[in-house]
Amino acid sequence: MPASTKNLLADNWSFQTCLKLIIPMETVANFIFLLGGHDLEMLEIKKILEQKHITFYDFNLALDAKLSSYKKVFDDSHNFVGVELIRDIEPPVYYKEIDHYNKNSNHPSSLEQIADLFNVSITRYRKLVVINDLDNIAGLLANGATKNEINKIRKNDRASQGISEMEEELAEKSIRENSSIEKGILVVKSPSSEFSPIIDRLYTYKRVLVYSDETLTYYGSRAGDLVKAFPNFIKEKKAYHLAGVDGIFKLAENAFFPGELYQIRKKIISIISSEYKT
Repeated sequence: MPASTKNLLADNWSFQTCLKLIIPMETVANFIFLLGGHDLEMLEIKKILEQKHITFYDFNLALDAKLSSYKKVFDDSHNFVGVELIRDIEPPVYYKEIDHYNKNSNHPSSLEQIADLFNVSITRYRKLVVINDLDNIAGLLANGATKNEINKIRKNDRASQGISEMEEELAEKSIRENSSIEKGILVVKSPSSEFSPIIDRLYTYKRVLVYSDETLTYYGSRAGDLVKAFPNFIKEKKAYHLAGVDGIFKLAENAFFPGELYQIRKKIISIISSEYKT
């Protein structure tokens, strides 16, 4: 790899600017991509890399995947690109990230960045994948997706995350037996940290909080207020937020003790319901 390429990657220039405008595409093809947690968007990214014959590692990680999962492949000579990986350790010498969460929330989706980088067109299906990743069913509905398209996208997304039929059944049971309305918010206790089978069945509700013994996620209006209420969680990568004021606020799994989760849950309900009137 030419030294000039390495120097460009070591500075603070935009990743896409470096790759598309300065570094020849034949050089980009030699980059090594490290794939983050599996969801439908990540699988579409994987398809593009395979189509373009780009070297990548995919360790079949779950969501909230960490850079340390790939530590054993690091070296000081290759250029690595982490896709939606939490930077929990010092990255390789030549490393850039592609993401659209937290500090990167003003960037296009990771799929759009990859497609743009390799001049791949975004089909309607991939547009819906992007919308789904950013704003789930609410976004799909707002952008005119049909019921069949929504069902297909959500089913494929759950399958990409390894959701089993048993978890689908447990989701229905949780909604029936372990849900309540608290100050205008639908609160559901989940037996596992796989929340998508639950939330997919509740998209007609504007405010939903799903929690387990390990984590919680709030879906709906005023999610942006939680970013202001818990700035240190975002900074310490113990929480993640996307889709602006209305969207999703989620805690990293196992980042808090059960007692702490309980207090956070109560505070979230208090914040979100501050405008709620009985």
